[in-house]
Amino acid sequence: MSKLAFILFRSHPRFPISLGRRLFDRCAEEVYTAALKRTQYAPLALLQRLQLMRLQELICHTYHTVPFWREYLGRYGIQPPWPGSFEEFLHLPPVEKAEYRDHSSEYYASRSVPKSERVVRTTSGTDGIPLTIVLDMNMFPRRRATYRRHLEWVGRKSGDQVIRILPYEYSELQPHGTFFLCKGIEDLTENRHRLYSVLEEKTSIIHSYLSTLLQLARLMDSDGKIFQIRAAITHAEQISPEIRAYIERVFRAPVFDYYACNEVHAVAQECKTREGLHINTENVFVEILNKDGKSVGDGEVGDVVLTGFDNIAMPFIRYRVGDRARFLAEPCSCGVILPRIFIEGRAVSTFPLPNGRTGHLFELFKPIYKRIPKIFQYQIIQVQLNKFRIKIVPTSFLVSDDEREIVEELKQYLGDSVILESELVERIEIVRGKERVFIPLVISSSFLQ
Repeated sequence: MSKLAFILFRSHPRFPISLGRRLFDRCAEEVYTAALKRTQYAPLALLQRLQLMRLQELICHTYHTVPFWREYLGRYGIQPPWPGSFEEFLHLPPVEKAEYRDHSSEYYASRSVPKSERVVRTTSGTDGIPLTIVLDMNMFPRRRATYRRHLEWVGRKSGDQVIRILPYEYSELQPHGTFFLCKGIEDLTENRHRLYSVLEEKTSIIHSYLSTLLQLARLMDSDGKIFQIRAAITHAEQISPEIRAYIERVFRAPVFDYYACNEVHAVAQECKTREGLHINTENVFVEILNKDGKSVGDGEVGDVVLTGFDNIAMPFIRYRVGDRARFLAEPCSCGVILPRIFIEGRAVSTFPLPNGRTGHLFELFKPIYKRIPKIFQYQIIQVQLNKFRIKIVPTSFLVSDDEREIVEELKQYLGDSVILESELVERIEIVRGKERVFIPLVISSSFLQ
């Protein structure tokens, strides 16, 4: 890895007004894209050195410009100049998501980033804790460069179109691809022929939420549609082998997952082998901790803790994001050196049961996954500790025996003491702007009011 790559990723160049925003972004993106092609094959020792340098600069920046971090770091004896080590950094307690709700967003935002160069975004609060996020526009060229790297990994060729089927466009990903507005499953169903027209134009790479890709596959399957699809990219929802296999059969193309969050952006993504997700080590420091807050060994499952280097407008340092994962120790056969993780569970992937056990969504959804072509839409709600409700929007292929078997299989997993109500419905309301296939006990009361 060249000295230039070190300089590029260590610095945070601010947009010079005289140059022009578009020209600045375009030039910066090209430079970062070229650098990423080299850093993904750099020795791990050099990548770790780059991370430590970026971490040192981030600590100094946040201490001087962010009220929350000045107080938090000072509380634990960390202050500039800080030529610290990873060992010293790891003694800093992780920050919980709820701690970002105690004050207004300005308390967590950097005074050095002018409001004209900020983008405000609100998370959906899938885990019950929505946040207002402040993004630094000067990080967007790096985000686009990372996106281009992933598009290259999934096999994008010259002439392919990238279609993002989402409820809103990610401004940081423009101009790479075409945005297709999709507010939810029902909206997709109503406007599918307009999307079909777009897909007929040329070979496509589709990027969307997993639930949207699944519904598109159902619609294409029932409509008998076949398009030239190079690959599909999904994020925000955890994919199961059954759903991946179904979508790939209908699309006749591979599905690639990537792991991201609004707070830190693109964390990791699958390469062509699709055996774990490569971490974007240049831009994020990933830890996996056990219940005692200690780093786990390779292969052990723990809580994901993130430190993002790029968004200096609202830094997230040792941020416990609410997901579970494990590191993969073996080198990837694709040749990329970047470390890999396997996501075991996204936020709100577990729930309590009355017998003291912890339930897991993959097990809960298995009866549904086995009957994907027969179910248009579904939702499971944990109304009380010992009471669940499942709503199913059926297709014409679902028969009464299927509903009965689903209930029996769910009861077998949940236990005899659980009351399970089943209901066939014509539609499922989208709550608070995003489809939720599972509403857990911890937040069901607020959703059901």
